[in-house]
Amino acid sequence: MDDLNKPVRPIKADEDEKLKVQRIENYKQYADNVYRSLPEENDKSKRRFFIACLGIVRKFFNNLIPEAAGSSGVLSVDTIWQDLKAIRILLTKIRDEDPADDPKFAEKFSDAWRRILDHFLHQDNQKKASKVDLKKAKKLIQAINHYPEGEMHSLGFYLKKYGDEDWYPVPFFKILKQLHEEYFTIGKNSALDLWICSISEILDTAARS
Repeated sequence: MDDLNKPVRPIKADEDEKLKVQRIENYKQYADNVYRSLPEENDKSKRRFFIACLGIVRKFFNNLIPEAAGSSGVLSVDTIWQDLKAIRILLTKIRDEDPADDPKFAEKFSDAWRRILDHFLHQDNQKKASKVDLKKAKKLIQAINHYPEGEMHSLGFYLKKYGDEDWYPVPFFKILKQLHEEYFTIGKNSALDLWICSISEILDTAARS
């Protein structure tokens, strides 16, 4: 009973900011879990609609966080930083596991890729608040988008075009396998390793700024 009579300790501004960030991150995680738990849907328009709704909600909650938040708090809601990090994870999987012929991986890669493109192809308020070096990020995106040189269709073409389909054409998976095998043949001079290192540099620089 004595504890009930004690005055309530006021929440400091920085603590309140952390709580706000955590609540929003929890909601975003919940939305992602809902999306991943959806059954396979024949009506692709419903899937596109759901993805669009998640994107709108995500940006709305991101805008609730003031720029005065600490570095870790800002990065946690810096969607460009987070989406680049997601791309790095997927590229690392290509390097280590060769996920060719894995439709689920292809779907994740396509979704992450289109989120990145949305930042750079459209007017995105997140670019103003992002700590990411946008020039370096855009150059990296262009390199991935046009790989491999000289082919009729590039990696970026397949990731963007077939994101709403249940299947991916054979040439797409050949590109993934080519990236994987090229890494083990060339190593640090391979396109895959250069992309991963470039993203890591961009993310680390943003985290230190």
